[in-house]
Amino acid sequence: WADEAEKRGLPNVKDTPRALDAYVTPEAKAIFEEFGVMSALELDARNEIQLENYILKIQIEARLISEIALAQIIPAAVQYQNKLMVNARGLAEFGLDNSHVKSILEKINAQIVTIQQNVQAMNDVRGEVNNIEHSREKAIAYCDQIKVAYFDVIRDAVDRLEGMLDDESWPLLKYREMLFLR
Repeated sequence: WADEAEKRGLPNVKDTPRALDAYVTPEAKAIFEEFGVMSALELDARNEIQLENYILKIQIEARLISEIALAQIIPAAVQYQNKLMVNARGLAEFGLDNSHVKSILEKINAQIVTIQQNVQAMNDVRGEVNNIEHSREKAIAYCDQIKVAYFDVIRDAVDRLEGMLDDESWPLLKYREMLFLR
């Protein structure tokens, strides 16, 4: 659709804060007023409310990502690492190759570090972004500096851990389990 929109000369705004700008263009205000739908003042107010709603939703998502990652995912991964360490020591005691277990431990550790660092950085940026007073600027900052910058990175690391941890250790439903719920 993006290619087709470009061919037709249509805008293809990919995020909510910038898409909301369409409500408050002079052309939009003129059309809304001409047909008695809303005044320019009402459109500005509606735009402000939608920006605030967007900010609130991203704030909630960021807090939940942080809480779930730090309180559930990382502790589960560390607990699983501990199981693997016991296994690696046992293999070594019997003179068996434990390099495969060490490799898994390294991969799990890399994901834990990625999650920890990105959650901390995201929370630091949230503190800065919360000081922005203008709703549009704040919404764009939440979009670019938090949602785009951190959500997918953290999600990817969590998804990788989900694939590495056994079902018993994983604290949430796994995607495959959600597909087959009745």
